[in-house]
Amino acid sequence: MGIRHLRTLAMIADSGGFSAAAERLFITQSAVSLQMKALEEEWRITLFDRTTRPPVLNRHGWTLVHRARALIDQYDALRASVHAAPSELIGSLRIGVVPSAAANLLPRVLLRLRDVHPGLTIHAESGLSAELMFKVGQGRLDAAVVTAPDRLDIGLATELIRQEELKLFAHDDLVLPDVDDMLAKRPFIRFSGAMGVGRIVNEALHSRNVKVNAILELDSIEAILGMVNLGLGIAILPEHSMARWRDHRLNELSLDPPVRRNLVLVARREYVELPAVGSLLETFRSVAFDEGP
Repeated sequence: MGIRHLRTLAMIADSGGFSAAAERLFITQSAVSLQMKALEEEWRITLFDRTTRPPVLNRHGWTLVHRARALIDQYDALRASVHAAPSELIGSLRIGVVPSAAANLLPRVLLRLRDVHPGLTIHAESGLSAELMFKVGQGRLDAAVVTAPDRLDIGLATELIRQEELKLFAHDDLVLPDVDDMLAKRPFIRFSGAMGVGRIVNEALHSRNVKVNAILELDSIEAILGMVNLGLGIAILPEHSMARWRDHRLNELSLDPPVRRNLVLVARREYVELPAVGSLLETFRSVAFDEGP
């Protein structure tokens, strides 16, 4: 099995069929078919459902696609590293980042990595913690920055980036002397329970036996802060959420006892020791440290 066959398989998945893959690879459709037949014969497995026209990838085919992409990336990185300086990383990384970290940390992380490792290409996407961890497990992402999960699949490993305190954000007009009174009496803008932070907030409110008057549920920190800034309600968010806001009327209040979340990098166990993943982790840690406790 050659790397060329795996590239063709990945292109079929990306383009949607044999014909489109052939056009993008500048080869004939019959050449694509022959390469896929050779793969199936070597692996002694059927990769496509040929009862439909055009043929489509079956379950075995998609499984091989995910693994093939990882091998292609590693092959390209190995090939490029032959010509790289000893300390320079070459290749590509596919990463996922939860929205809170994408807004506050990711831009500076990408800037530093570009300066230190110009030959390292980062493909980043934003999503929910559970979704990103699933993609890491499937090999569709090399690593992801997520809220630490309660349970971790056996093939994955996590490394701590930082621990963040979740704080109550409120406009001057909605501040009361007692935080619990604020939670009970003021309109509450809930962070989506599908998000890792939202889950922690919901658990904290439940443990305090606090019933909030939730008027909205959103999955964007920027949108929630925009609502809070207008005095439409209060919200519990990671402490660094206000880093880019400069409105003195916005208040950041601690809960008692404090509520915290761990921001971690998750990767497959065999990827944790890769130099590119290690550099990504240390860069996130460095940027988070510069932002302050």
